[in-house]
Amino acid sequence: MLIDVSDVNTIPVEVKNKIYESFSALPKDVVDKLKNCHSTDENIMLSIIEKFYRYPQNIQLYFQLTDILEKYEIVYFHSTKMISKDRVKKYGLSTNEWNKYKSNIIDVYKSLGISKEKIEMALKYLWNTYKDRYLDIGCEPHLCFYSNLSMLETENGGAGYNVYCENIGGEMAKVALQDSCKELYSLLKNSGKSFVVKFKIPYSRISDYRKDDVIFSFISYYAGLYFQRKEYEIGFLGETQYDISSEDILDIIDYDKDIDC
Repeated sequence: MLIDVSDVNTIPVEVKNKIYESFSALPKDVVDKLKNCHSTDENIMLSIIEKFYRYPQNIQLYFQLTDILEKYEIVYFHSTKMISKDRVKKYGLSTNEWNKYKSNIIDVYKSLGISKEKIEMALKYLWNTYKDRYLDIGCEPHLCFYSNLSMLETENGGAGYNVYCENIGGEMAKVALQDSCKELYSLLKNSGKSFVVKFKIPYSRISDYRKDDVIFSFISYYAGLYFQRKEYEIGFLGETQYDISSEDILDIIDYDKDIDC
């Protein structure tokens, strides 16, 4: 069963019922504050909700909602740039585990006719950045994503999660090479295709601390409906330590806008 937050009707009714049951047990003074929030100011409502529902507050509700959501898959989006979309169609999406990342970068540079010496130089800078940002702080290889296409750009059209469409190799390649190997970075920026991958992933395969964000986003959404009769947009981030198989790719969306970083 699939949850796509762009269609709130796909959210299990059991989720709504459990959250409403919890709201009904809140103290009257809290309910009054939530109902009297100015309906245009989502931040005030969220600051109140956070005091009572941001994990580990109300942990029993989190356990109950987790039990429900473990039965579902969730739709997410991942922004990227690659030489060809065919790679995603054939292999899916992979985490940033070093050997996989290194192999992809080598394949890209080879396809662009770059010498072995220059590839080795780029890999040296990439490895140092990878080590600093991941290995030295005990960060596990992972894949990041987001729940709603509205998060791709900011309200004024500036950079949102479209920044990951800017260059092949993602943020790490930009940090490692933009200043140290400008020529090799330019190749990653000016080559390939930018696109957004729509895919599904079991809730159980989302990293634990991101599962809490999913639940809090649902709580916040239903708080708007319950206390203010206002429908706020649902948006949350996701992360997994698992690869996404090609069978779980739902769509590949071209992105060809300039990125205002």
